[in-house]
Amino acid sequence: MRILRLPAVEAKTGLKHSSIYEGIKNGTFPPPVPLGPKAVGWVEPELDDWILSRIAIRDSAAQQTDLKPQKMTGRGKDRVEPVKIAINDDSDRIRFREAQER
Repeated sequence: MRILRLPAVEAKTGLKHSSIYEGIKNGTFPPPVPLGPKAVGWVEPELDDWILSRIAIRDSAAQQTDLKPQKMTGRGKDRVEPVKIAINDDSDRIRFREAQER
């Protein structure tokens, strides 16, 4: 078992520190453990579990909605039509994420 410091947590999750601490405040991200008077770290297996839960949420949303991006043409390039995906996480909040056109 390893304890990761903030830069390693950012690299592992793809989140920046502000999103990590917001998730801790909201109870949606694993809290750190104290390492000393001014140092904290995250338990790696807890981060692995959090990542797996995010994948499970994505997969369950994909099964619940049959929306798939459709190719569109524009300016000689293929473009992807924006798609709304409803994601219901453990806190029963529904969020919408829109894919952006390139």
